[in-house]
Amino acid sequence: MFRVKALELKKQLRDKANKIKTALLDQTALWCKDKVVYIYTTYIHMEEEIQRLPTNEKELVDLKAFIEKSKTEIQPALKELLSEVEDHYKMLDEFFVVYE
Repeated sequence: MFRVKALELKKQLRDKANKIKTALLDQTALWCKDKVVYIYTTYIHMEEEIQRLPTNEKELVDLKAFIEKSKTEIQPALKELLSEVEDHYKMLDEFFVVYE
């Protein structure tokens, strides 16, 4: 008959698992922050483009095309991305992660 003392091994495994969990949560928080900045800057860029007054017919046509692209492609993509970010923030909240 023999006895296995695994307490130290369990402590080491727990510590390594906690380090991995912390790294994953930190990277998730960083990803969320980066995506929020991206969404914000994209909307600022769209606002600046739309507010610019066209000086000729070509610029007017380009502006109209940009507005249409914004409505059909850019805004839906940003809305979907924002939904993903919200889901990730909810997960971070479940783990009581403090983030910016």
